[in-house]
Amino acid sequence: MKTKNLTLGSLFVTMIIILLYISSIIPTSKITLLAVVSSIIPLTLVKTNTKTAILVYIASSILSFFLVSKSIAIIYILFFGNYGLIKNFIEKFKNMFLEIFLKLLFFNSILTICYFLYNNLLLSYFNISTPFIYIILLSQVFFLIFDYALTVIISFYIKKLIH
Repeated sequence: MKTKNLTLGSLFVTMIIILLYISSIIPTSKITLLAVVSSIIPLTLVKTNTKTAILVYIASSILSFFLVSKSIAIIYILFFGNYGLIKNFIEKFKNMFLEIFLKLLFFNSILTICYFLYNNLLLSYFNISTPFIYIILLSQVFFLIFDYALTVIISFYIKKLIH
């Protein structure tokens, strides 16, 4: 691994952990900060390479278990951390409908896992009375907005900050 990639990777891991820590201690805007965190892995892909981005994801995932709240770490590991990598691989197909289908398939899989983990682990604390289909439909709208915003951030980074 090149020294430049190692240095940038370390910087990106540090940024991720700082933002995850902030999101675990502030009472509001957790999802917003997690969305910002999710833009760091794609920026790593743009600035370095896939191998470095995967290592940044792995290192930040491991460190998040020790340094931030478990709930934030789990959400980061399951979705916000790896989505940049998944998005990168899916968008190589260059077919918008296939890309949207695969992204929604990934998102719905993660959402289902989170929903069942939540219901099985926290059922005694909370009760979700909303039917699961409504949760999926509403979440998909927010996910597509999130995906578009992430695309805009990545495009801005490529156009303005690299060139």
